[in-house]
Amino acid sequence: MSAHLSARTEQLPLPTWANDAIKSQLLKDFPAYAMTAALAPLNEQFRTEHESQRAQREARRTALEALPLSELEAMRARQAELAAARQAEAAQSARQREARVAAEAAAKEAAKFYNQAQAEADFAHWGKMEYWTFDEALALLLGKDPRIVSRSAMKRELSPGIEELFFARPAEKSDFVRSYENLRQLAERASAMQGPRLRPGNVLLWAHNSGAATAPAALLKEVAAQVKKTPPPAAPTVLASPKAATEPEVPSTESARPEMPEPGTILRKVLVRKYESCWPDIESDLKNSRVNGLAKQAKTGTHGHWIEAKALDWARARHKIEETRATARYTAHDPFQLSVRATI
Repeated sequence: MSAHLSARTEQLPLPTWANDAIKSQLLKDFPAYAMTAALAPLNEQFRTEHESQRAQREARRTALEALPLSELEAMRARQAELAAARQAEAAQSARQREARVAAEAAAKEAAKFYNQAQAEADFAHWGKMEYWTFDEALALLLGKDPRIVSRSAMKRELSPGIEELFFARPAEKSDFVRSYENLRQLAERASAMQGPRLRPGNVLLWAHNSGAATAPAALLKEVAAQVKKTPPPAAPTVLASPKAATEPEVPSTESARPEMPEPGTILRKVLVRKYESCWPDIESDLKNSRVNGLAKQAKTGTHGHWIEAKALDWARARHKIEETRATARYTAHDPFQLSVRATI
């Protein structure tokens, strides 16, 4: 009975999977059949060719349908293996094509002017400058030499190419170009970046506080070193006029004008507001300054003005400064210690 079924002497309806396997095999054996069917109406030669193809195809179908189910199962398995192999080959070809395109794009990007060795900024040189222009600041924040990565050079880089002009297909921008565009958009709208002369310290503080860019560590180091070496601004010198020098001094009945505060001095209320979070007793210490010695050490001759550094020295010597809070408060607003001098 088993042999009788395997030989399929009785024609039973084929399972769906068997019919699918037969159709796949016929497509493989007669790849031009659909084309001859389309050309048959054109002339006698094509019609004859199609009739021959159809007869062969039907004979092949009959032979396949007469095969035992086990052989049809094996044929289906081979078809599945071939299909998987073709898919794997296609995927491999796609990966190779993508890798080739990526390698070409990487080579093209590496050849860009802003990726050349001479485009890297000399931070020791630029960090010593008293001010930067707007475009110089942008280039330096990205680690590039402003003489190479200039505004005109980047405008040429951002101008549309042939593909964009003729095919309306925008070219893919590199990470550097996108970073430059984003940084420029933010800087153009930042009040700290306005003006023809930008102080390096102010530029770096703006970039950090706004999150617009992460400045190179070497640039931060150079600018911070310049800040520490820059002396505080000198008090303005008022020259006496020649007339005043020759005329005898006339006593004035009006009260004398207060002296100009010395550099490094600070108003009492500003001193309190600035350090009350880390010097809890500052109000009472200032109130009793004549008794506790604070006035003798840090008070100036100008009413209401105190020498900030000496007041802090007095407080630290008596362990009144909570250093942890002082450090946290200072670094939160000026993490690179760039605002030590007002001139930077």
